[in-house]
Amino acid sequence: MQIKLDSAWSQLNNIRTHFHFEIDEFEERKTYMSAQRIRANFIQGDKLTEDDKLQFNIYNETFRLYKTAANQYKNAVLMAENAFYNLKGVETRVKNGDFDEDLSGFKEEMIGLQKDLDDCQLKTLEITERLDTVEPTYQRVSEHVDQLLDQLVPESK
Repeated sequence: MQIKLDSAWSQLNNIRTHFHFEIDEFEERKTYMSAQRIRANFIQGDKLTEDDKLQFNIYNETFRLYKTAANQYKNAVLMAENAFYNLKGVETRVKNGDFDEDLSGFKEEMIGLQKDLDDCQLKTLEITERLDTVEPTYQRVSEHVDQLLDQLVPESK
């Protein structure tokens, strides 16, 4: 039983290594980018160079990704936390001897937990790979867009 638990803990720890963003970071970015996109509506088209227009297009594509990714990332983190508590519960039951006479009950618990861990791992890898890929683009483009907006559409105070 302990070997199965150790294997599950190892898989969960592996999943958690992929969470290197704050849980609400993309939700906050999405909100900020939405406000920036509204400000961009006040820019006259003739004031933008072709490169500026390209930067705004990339910014908009990044925003679209964050719209869907924000909830997916948060759900993946919450799935991992749920798996943690479920695994902790099974471990406590093993230590209390609840499965000493009920090996089939332990197997059933571990099958369900393993399915949850596998689903979580798949979703985590999928979303973090997408976010890791777009992160450098966001950093580069958002700086350009922020500077451009500050120059062409100063915020009212």
